[in-house]
Amino acid sequence: MYSVRFAEETYDDEDEHELNKAYRLWQSDEWLFDFFRNNRAALSFFMDKPDVIEAINRTKDDSKDLFTRLIQAMAKTDGGDATDLDTLFTTVHETPRSVDFVETKIKGSRFKSWLRLFAVRSSSGVYFITGGAIKLERTLQDHPATQRELDKVRAAARHFRKEDPDKFFELYEFHLHP
Repeated sequence: MYSVRFAEETYDDEDEHELNKAYRLWQSDEWLFDFFRNNRAALSFFMDKPDVIEAINRTKDDSKDLFTRLIQAMAKTDGGDATDLDTLFTTVHETPRSVDFVETKIKGSRFKSWLRLFAVRSSSGVYFITGGAIKLERTLQDHPATQRELDKVRAAARHFRKEDPDKFFELYEFHLHP
């Protein structure tokens, strides 16, 4: 598994990449408070109509669970078994646009989870994490933040398919054990 670092994205430091950026933001009280306060109207569409504090707590719990499941699945790949990773990730589109470098996502495990982690999967089963988003709208295209993550996963997939000589991102291999 690899994580992408996009040239046009903002990161906390020179070693940060999309996988740890998603986790950092989904665990940040300050960032989540601003996000849910700015998107409070969208929370009213959920059946339980969580307030901002409930939404923060739900996001932090769900992201811990999502990353735990991801790490457990990655641990099994060390022995050559990628079945759990392939089960976690589903295609972004019902009918994938290509056989190689498919746009995929993981959802949080809570019922009606709004967390999404995006990746491109190669035909050899290698995953390239391209970002994460909180999906509060009906479709990914309905909110600028989720549309941006959708654009990033599509751009990475196109880049890998074409092997574009313009390197617009760097790849970071993600190891469980340093």
